[in-house]
Amino acid sequence: MNIHLFTNESLYSTELLKLFETTVNLQDHLFVFRKKNPGLVKYSSGIESRIIYSTNFRHLIRIILPEMKAANWIYFHYLPYGPSLMLWALQPSLIKKATWIVWGGDVFIYKQKKASLKNRFFELLREKIIPWFPEIAAFVEEDAREAIKVYKSKAEYIPILYPIPVNIDNLKSLNKNIPGTTKKILIGNSADPSNNHLETLQLLTDYSQEDIKIYCPLSYYGDKDYIGKIINKGGELFGEKFIPILSMMSPEEYAIFLNEIDIAIMNHRRQQGLGNIIPLLYMGKKVFIRSDTSSFPFLLETGCIIFDTCSMNKSNFASFINMELSASDTNRKAIEKMIDPSYYAQLWNNLFSKHS
Repeated sequence: MNIHLFTNESLYSTELLKLFETTVNLQDHLFVFRKKNPGLVKYSSGIESRIIYSTNFRHLIRIILPEMKAANWIYFHYLPYGPSLMLWALQPSLIKKATWIVWGGDVFIYKQKKASLKNRFFELLREKIIPWFPEIAAFVEEDAREAIKVYKSKAEYIPILYPIPVNIDNLKSLNKNIPGTTKKILIGNSADPSNNHLETLQLLTDYSQEDIKIYCPLSYYGDKDYIGKIINKGGELFGEKFIPILSMMSPEEYAIFLNEIDIAIMNHRRQQGLGNIIPLLYMGKKVFIRSDTSSFPFLLETGCIIFDTCSMNKSNFASFINMELSASDTNRKAIEKMIDPSYYAQLWNNLFSKHS
């Protein structure tokens, strides 16, 4: 039996379990979530029978811990930054038969260790736990290498890829959007402050008199105070040209929305937002991300043509909006190869076969 530990249900975990339904024997896997998200797509009965919701620490210790001790292998889908680290610090034998599948944020959180005494304590625990993992899996290899370097780990790097939670068949069925005179700009992918919305808005002020509309998704993750701050600043700088997105869209609606975008700016300071970046590149949109993030060289290595957020302030408007047709075609071909379902399945089965 293999145990998969997740934090919250997400669009990524939903797509992953749907992939597993057709590519692995579900009876060999048990999926544990710390929090249920009833708004997501319902699972089939076969998947539901393999899910446990462990919503409190007591249940985790009494029910899940014995299952983990009996398990053949354990997969940590994200390493939580919280009290559960105390439990894992007492269980070296479990960590030594586990793979840490990093999401990016659970690596670079170490940069906040001086923010509070609590963070310093958590970092002390992570410095003890992380070197025990024999494997670290990641979509972007640089993220795994960062963890290996920072925590003095000797773990083996394993390439892995979560299915992107945008239906590519939906994207293929859309008519190619014909750009209008108004340039539609997407900034960020959520209300998480890590999007650095304020900095992005400031970068765009040079174009405030141009024919643009700025769309800012704020319906996913984030607190009301921060969302209100971004809405106020966007309105102050751009008036009606700033359009906050405050309600969740279905995957079909979101695909249509992305198809209408001309330019996307993902100003995160770490690997983040790939669930938006990849479909945008597939659809031939011009995408800016920071060159000092791990995702920038990763996407270049896959053959994508991307642009540097860090050099945006050096561009005039004509240069900012220009995107060669050949670049769009290049990106579509690179992404098609990356998101082939058979490629997802191959990576996960390669991982599982190491522990069979």
